[in-house]
Amino acid sequence: MRTVRGVYKEGAIHLLEPIDLPEHQEVTVIIPDSPAEEHPVLRYAGMLSDLTPEQLQAFDEILQKRPTLSRSVEL
Repeated sequence: MRTVRGVYKEGAIHLLEPIDLPEHQEVTVIIPDSPAEEHPVLRYAGMLSDLTPEQLQAFDEILQKRPTLSRSVEL
């Protein structure tokens, strides 16, 4: 799944970036309860979309190797 931002204008949703979809491709639009600016995590949506398959694989391998962080609490 990809996230693409758009703007509702004159009865249609206009995408803010080009996408490669075939004509008449059905899509699902999810409209947030509040503007995207109020959801900081949405700023990062799609940031890895332009990586090559090799780069995505390397990124995934790094994530799998990262150390697990935990917190110990003395009782």
